[in-house]
Order: sequence, then structure tokens, then C-alpha cells
Amino acid sequence: MMRAREQRLSGVSASIPGTLWYAVWIGAAVNFLLIWLLDMRLTLHLFLGGLISFFLGVMIFIIYALDEPLQGDVRVSADPYTRAYEMVMKWDEPG
Repeated sequence: MMRAREQRLSGVSASIPGTLWYAVWIGAAVNFLLIWLLDMRLTLHLFLGGLISFFLGVMIFIIYALDEPLQGDVRVSADPYTRAYEMVMKWDEPG
């Protein structure tokens, strides 16, 4: 139980490395370049570019929001750990 607690506490400060952020931004730039190279009508080009841009924006937001999974507004709850602790410690209490 102590080892699991130490691993969980050390995971609080874990986040996505900067190298992966570079990969996300380079992938977005490559997608924009490929959309720009397509030869099609302007309205279809704007629609396809807008759709890809929306998708990329949502993916980058999700990656950013889940960058530190144990902190912030979008995080993993401590409730399962609390319940497991209570179940294990309940047996140790004198009755």
C-alpha cells in the first residue's frame, strides 16, 4: 500500500515531455501545409480547412487539459484510493 501511495504521489508532478509537444505542433503544421496544397474550390477548401483546424484545436486542448492528470480541473479523482484505504484500514482497527 505504501509503495502504491508513493508511486501515486510521484505521479502528481508528471506531465507530457516537451518533445511530445513539439511533435503535436509539427503534426499540426504538416496538416495545414497539406490542406494548403490541395487544389479545389474555395468554399470546399475553407470547409475542409476549418474542419481540420477544429479537430486539431480540440485535440491540442485535450492534450493540454490532460497534461497533468492528477491536478487541475480535469483530473483523476482520489475517491477509489480513499475507498481502498478505508477498506484495508477497517480490518486493522480494534473492534
